[in-house]
Amino acid sequence: MKRGFFNLLIGVIACSSYICFAATIDFQDGTKIEGKIVEVYPDRISLNIDNTIRNYDRNEIIKIERDSVQISPAIGNGIIPTKRELILNLMEADGARASMTKIFSQIIAQTPKEREQELKNLLKVDEIIDILVPLYDQYYTEEEITQLITFYQSTLGQKLLQVTPKIMQQTIEIVRRYFQQKMPTPAQ
Repeated sequence: MKRGFFNLLIGVIACSSYICFAATIDFQDGTKIEGKIVEVYPDRISLNIDNTIRNYDRNEIIKIERDSVQISPAIGNGIIPTKRELILNLMEADGARASMTKIFSQIIAQTPKEREQELKNLLKVDEIIDILVPLYDQYYTEEEITQLITFYQSTLGQKLLQVTPKIMQQTIEIVRRYFQQKMPTPAQ
């Protein structure tokens, strides 16, 4: 219960302050509701409708149409177009876009057919990348982004992108074995 409330609270803060998705939801009884998606749970969806959070049973939902990504002016404005393009280029060069596309495709492939379109409507790589641009803008200068792009396009940068997932996978296995050796065996 506490976890659900905490997730809902974070969703309300995110939706009211920064980013949320406007949606129209069609129900089995023929009603349509417009609101902003705050949180999506396996059994329900939470919407912000006129600053009131309401939960709806997902079994009663026929279709969710996401209208657009809405970004607070405090975050979305003020990014120089050339810097925005650099950030998008960085997200290509560092594999962020490709990784997101691959993960979303895997998630959709594991989803029951009747929920597949719903997930495709929610997991839109371009929209998610657009809402991440202000984050990169906050932490990197144009010069730093240019240097990062140059690095990721270099031979060493490409090698980093290729071997890092392998290193991470092997690290998990090595650490798992390390802790197994350190753990006392239960007395029999």
